[in-house]
Amino acid sequence: MYKIKHLLFFFFFFISCVAFSQAVNDAGLWVSVNVEKKLNKRTEFFVTQAYRRNENLTQTNLFYTDIGMSVKPVGFMKVSLSYRSIQKYAKEEVFNFRHRVTMDV
Repeated sequence: MYKIKHLLFFFFFFISCVAFSQAVNDAGLWVSVNVEKKLNKRTEFFVTQAYRRNENLTQTNLFYTDIGMSVKPVGFMKVSLSYRSIQKYAKEEVFNFRHRVTMDV
């Protein structure tokens, strides 16, 4: 019985791996640059610029810029507020502009 359970497990595992595997060869590129500046012991300013390409590096997917500040009110906690401007490529060969404000604790 023990061998049958193992055999069934490996059989279903193998079948699920083959059935749900992806056969698409697609290369992508994600590049980002982050600049941080400490204003004092607890406050920091940051800017992040990112660029992404898809479809075997032939199509620009998106650009985004993050600008924000982070503060450490106590030693174990960090609070940050940032604004992200996103330029995302659409299928109509135009870029959609999106905006996002985030707060992390």
